[in-house]
Amino acid sequence: MSGLIYVYKSETSFRRNLFFLVLSLGLSFYFELGFLHFWAMNVPFMASLAVECINTAIESIVDQLEVENVLMGAAKDCGSAAVAIMLLIGAFMWVHYIYLVYFG
Repeated sequence: MSGLIYVYKSETSFRRNLFFLVLSLGLSFYFELGFLHFWAMNVPFMASLAVECINTAIESIVDQLEVENVLMGAAKDCGSAAVAIMLLIGAFMWVHYIYLVYFG
């Protein structure tokens, strides 16, 4: 629990991802999604929170090493990319769903 409190307090990106999850949950209730659709639409945003926790752990360790290394920068960038990929998956799923509802 202390890890969640730490990442919530210290990482703006975690709070932003949490906002996207709440937005996705709100849309799920608005569109009255069934069980499977509900989970399919929200899991990417839930996973982005978990990946953000891992990314924060990577960044914390790398920042403590006090050694500049190309691989350390790459590790931090890869963690951030993983978060972005999860958010993009969720966003593309919602865009596709809304397109189908209104234009499909």
